[in-house]
Amino acid sequence: MLFLVHSVLVSCKKDKTEEPEEEHEKELLTKAPTVAPASLYLILSAGSSVELIKEGSVFSTPVYVPLEDSKDYSFNTKADGSGTTYCIKEPLSAYEYANDDKVVWDDPLLEVVQGKGKFNVARSQAYKLSLDFSKAQLSWQYYNIKLFYYTNWEQRNEVQLSYKHPLTFEKVLALPANNNLKFYSVNPDWYEWGGADENSLTGTLTLSGGKDIIAVKEAANYKVSITLNNSLAQGTYSFTKQ
Repeated sequence: MLFLVHSVLVSCKKDKTEEPEEEHEKELLTKAPTVAPASLYLILSAGSSVELIKEGSVFSTPVYVPLEDSKDYSFNTKADGSGTTYCIKEPLSAYEYANDDKVVWDDPLLEVVQGKGKFNVARSQAYKLSLDFSKAQLSWQYYNIKLFYYTNWEQRNEVQLSYKHPLTFEKVLALPANNNLKFYSVNPDWYEWGGADENSLTGTLTLSGGKDIIAVKEAANYKVSITLNNSLAQGTYSFTKQ
């Protein structure tokens, strides 16, 4: 029990400028919430928040929210952060699973505690979050995206792009000429983003419906970049010769 209290007090950072709290306020820092509030917001920064959608005792973000590993975040019952605060006991991190196509963290779920504090993410990414007050636990997911290029599908090359805040995925690659190019995240979901104009080095992307891009006619190094909207359903792409 002493170890649990200590770990929560370390993770949920107290404001050292405040006066000493009463005993019942100290207990609040280690209390697992048992009742779902009427509303809940993810506080991104001063004056910026995302409202979570409530269904029973579960609150979920309606879209993928870009979060940065250098920032602090919290959940609050008010959009301006002046209500009841909730935080988690450790940073969001998938450890050895962080480079999977779809990264899901729900076993074990992260424990949520009520009180003063903030939390971090171990990796900058676009997260979808779900907080279940019946269990005082948080689950989350994000997608990594790869470029597939090939003339023969069975002998395709797959290269994971690097995430860049916010909602951009990019990498400099040595690409051959006249290959089929398309963006994928296939395990366990089959997500593919194709272009509107197969012969253009820049353009729009559509999830499940776009064309293979065959615009790279000269073998060279290219900066490959895509930027998606917060539902991951649409975006833009570019292949820029270096």
